[in-house]
Amino acid sequence: MNGNNKLLDKIDNIISPESKSGLEGLTAILILVFSLIFSHIFIIPLNILANFPNWIVYIGVCTIFYMLKLLLFSSDKLYYGDPNKNKYVKAFQLHWPSKHIAKKFSIPLDDAFYYWYEKLFNTWRNPSHERHCQYVRSLRRGYSCRFVFYSLRFFEVLLWISFPLTLLQLSKEISALKSDKLLFWMNINLGGAIAYILFVLIFYILIRGSNKTNPTNLGGVWRRYDEINKMHIKWIDENIDSIEKLKSP
Repeated sequence: MNGNNKLLDKIDNIISPESKSGLEGLTAILILVFSLIFSHIFIIPLNILANFPNWIVYIGVCTIFYMLKLLLFSSDKLYYGDPNKNKYVKAFQLHWPSKHIAKKFSIPLDDAFYYWYEKLFNTWRNPSHERHCQYVRSLRRGYSCRFVFYSLRFFEVLLWISFPLTLLQLSKEISALKSDKLLFWMNINLGGAIAYILFVLIFYILIRGSNKTNPTNLGGVWRRYDEINKMHIKWIDENIDSIEKLKSP
């Protein structure tokens, strides 16, 4: 019984939206699930997996899952991206405390990043720190932004690929009505493809519509992340009045 509880706790930690690792896991799972469905409809039916032992399938899925997490979050497009070139990056970096520190004390941005993360924010690992809860919420909201960002980008890629493939399949079936010769090598389930596109499109519209990136009217995860960053800035203004004090924590 204890073994089952430990397993459930481990699974909960992997996919819990209340933690950094959980949000990373949810992002990877969403991409993995939609990728498998896409593969089943447009490339090779997943029935082929029935020919493999279950343990090979489990190992394969787990390997892909952890590779996705590594690939997605190692580059961190929102953190390192250029806000002048991407609206999502701009919404994410709008009120970074580190940028406020750089402006407030007229220091290079790289130095401000160091002071913010090494002297202040990284204390989130200490449960007894007075601002631990606020820092943890900030971290969690930042990864919620990443979940939305990667989900939207992934859905855009799926739509760009699946829509023309579905049109090709439709053209193939129309041509088949006129001739016995098939014009294309594909054999896509047209009904499944259309249903898949509609499903992805609905998800995309709902997520994008509830998470606006307009700097003057942020919504969803961007607004919540911006709110807590403003709280950090307010704390800095109220408690740190010199660069020497910033260096001391």
